[in-house]
Amino acid sequence: MPTPIEPIHVVDTHALIWYLLGDRKLSRRALAVFHAAERGETRLIIPSIVLAEMYYANAKNKWFPDYTAVHKDLLGRRFFKFLPFDNLHDFKRFMKFEPQRWVWMPKEEMSVRRGDERGDEER
Repeated sequence: MPTPIEPIHVVDTHALIWYLLGDRKLSRRALAVFHAAERGETRLIIPSIVLAEMYYANAKNKWFPDYTAVHKDLLGRRFFKFLPFDNLHDFKRFMKFEPQRWVWMPKEEMSVRRGDERGDEER
């Protein structure tokens, strides 16, 4: 039986790039999370630093010929919620819904873990 999809996920830079490129480096589990978000079954939080890292990685690797178009496309996708630098101290208020535990998609395995399994709690 597949592991249920959590309600909120924080997206890593590599996971986002691999998703946009359709790269096979993205695990099946991470891809399932992105697809669940597309269907409105979960939310994906993208910290601003992820967009900055993606910009510089793209400048080096040239994955996206028109990064501005990619950036605009991301901003237009309703299942992404962007976390600005200035709201890092107060993301409960930023999210504007009942606080949940966040789930991180680490680069190494692109697996999904509960925040409390790492000993981290939402602050």
